[in-house]
Amino acid sequence: MATNAFMVYDWLELRGRCDFYVALERPAKRVIAACVVYHDVGFDSIVFCGAPKGIEAILAHLKPDKAVLPRVRPEELPSVLKALGPGADVKAYDTLLMTCDRASFRPVIAHEVVRLGPGHAGIFKHFCSEHLRRDITIGEAKRRLGDPEKPVFAVIEGGQIASVAAIYLRLPEVSFVGSVFTVPEHRNKGLATSVVSRATEEALSASEFAALLVRSDNAPALRVYGKIGYRPYRRLKWLSVGVDLRP
Repeated sequence: MATNAFMVYDWLELRGRCDFYVALERPAKRVIAACVVYHDVGFDSIVFCGAPKGIEAILAHLKPDKAVLPRVRPEELPSVLKALGPGADVKAYDTLLMTCDRASFRPVIAHEVVRLGPGHAGIFKHFCSEHLRRDITIGEAKRRLGDPEKPVFAVIEGGQIASVAAIYLRLPEVSFVGSVFTVPEHRNKGLATSVVSRATEEALSASEFAALLVRSDNAPALRVYGKIGYRPYRRLKWLSVGVDLRP
């Protein structure tokens, strides 16, 4: 379920902003692969499942030029790269899908962690612009922080956000924690441990599992996640096509 949660969530919650595709095997017209394309600002997020030849057919039809493929199984990679073509601007990153349940969860919250709301829109806008290279309006910040299904948790120092983590996908089976970032001058103080612990606590209050994606070479993040109870579930590939977006 954790591996295909993105597709299930897009189908249930985001159908108005997604396109859905299937590949049919001839002559029986049996579905052998499915794909969801979520239209974000400036790029598409593409997730899929099924037989590699069906995935290859769908991607060859889509011909994405600015997209993120955040969840590619290693066995799917040859078909995906073949469909994208030799001239595609592709950056590939090794990632780990990690999961945590109530039995393994060991929260460490050593700082005051705040659940951000619309009243924090100003400092959230500044944080996104200054540290995430993403310019958003005050209205967009208020809408994001007002979404009860996607809470954002932060440690605030000196009136500004020092560390943040959020829930961006919530289903009864699994909630995904992400957007984890600590401002450089506040690192190595345990702030990430506190905000991820709080976000995971919230995730497990609504779902059977909490999950997250992390680059497999991000040793500091892996230490944080392992400390509070996350364990490797599956190795995956993250592909950025025509955009510079990393996990």
